[in-house]
Amino acid sequence: INSNALQLGFLSTYNKRSSEKFLWKVGMYFNMEFFGPFVVPLFGLNWNVSEKLDIIGDLPIWAKINYQVSNPFALGVGYKALVSSYRLSGDVFNDAYTSRFAIEPYLYLDFEVAKNIFLNGKAGYTMSRKYPVYAKDDQLDWQLSFVKFGDDRVQLNPEIEDGVFFEFGIAYKVDVPK
Repeated sequence: INSNALQLGFLSTYNKRSSEKFLWKVGMYFNMEFFGPFVVPLFGLNWNVSEKLDIIGDLPIWAKINYQVSNPFALGVGYKALVSSYRLSGDVFNDAYTSRFAIEPYLYLDFEVAKNIFLNGKAGYTMSRKYPVYAKDDQLDWQLSFVKFGDDRVQLNPEIEDGVFFEFGIAYKVDVPK
């Protein structure tokens, strides 16, 4: 990792609590990705539908519906649609970059094994998965969410197939006072 691997980003949201159970937000995400300027308008929500059901997300990037089955066990459905870029280092890549794009709907389980410590698992399918590699200075004019402007870049690698994914992890969740 060197200074060629750093990016400058900005996130701003306006949050409004409509009721004790519903918070909405609007905002914008901007990042100087390696492929060029990237802008995403955001609409977010945090809706406590019932004691056991929550809907949360920052659209169009991610969202999930969480159902608390019992005290230590929750399950749900979600998706993430990420766009990002990463510098590839080493003599072979000559500071080229890869641009990640994927839409990933998934099912998940969370199980609290100790206070604030959770085991979690996800299973889903990656759609429209792309990890194209481009030369260091090969950029598009700009991108608004998933729409590209002035994209005449030359991809240096073959496409990757869509497919199933599984994730397993452990998380520590911090209690935030209201």
